[in-house]
Amino acid sequence: MKILLHIFIIFIFLGCVKEPSIPLGIENLEKTFLSIDNTIDRNESAEFAYKILEYTSSLKYKYDLEYPPLYHNFLVNSGLKNRGLCWHFANDMLIFILDQKYKSFDYYIVGASIDDYWDEHNAIVVTCKGCSYKQGIILDAWRNSGNLYYSTVEDDYEYKWIQRGQKINSKFNIRY
Repeated sequence: MKILLHIFIIFIFLGCVKEPSIPLGIENLEKTFLSIDNTIDRNESAEFAYKILEYTSSLKYKYDLEYPPLYHNFLVNSGLKNRGLCWHFANDMLIFILDQKYKSFDYYIVGASIDDYWDEHNAIVVTCKGCSYKQGIILDAWRNSGNLYYSTVEDDYEYKWIQRGQKINSKFNIRY
């Protein structure tokens, strides 16, 4: 019966999710970070791009992800998988990034469709020191099943992001 239920859920969600895009590479993400503001350190930007792409790729395996993401959510919410919801990605990426102690960047948790059970989504935004989240870059590893999606906040046409809480400067003030 469980197998039939899984097959049914897969067919429901396959029509709702587009094919994941492949990250455009370290150099492109580095340039995207540098485009935020001229105060971003080039070496930090390059290191950050490399490490975050590598880390989000490792989360795919850590979470034992299934495609599409909504199906994976179903498995987590049913207790069949432990992690892999959007806020798990955001939280784990943020903790990883904070451990790197970059001096050029500030971080925010953002959400879309807050309190809508089916559509709520969370991600992180990276900005330059002292910049608003609206000037930042969305880092979202959930929507493409572990392949990092990134764009400026204003260029992300799939979600309308709002800031959740204050700027994050330590692991101790991560709040949703």
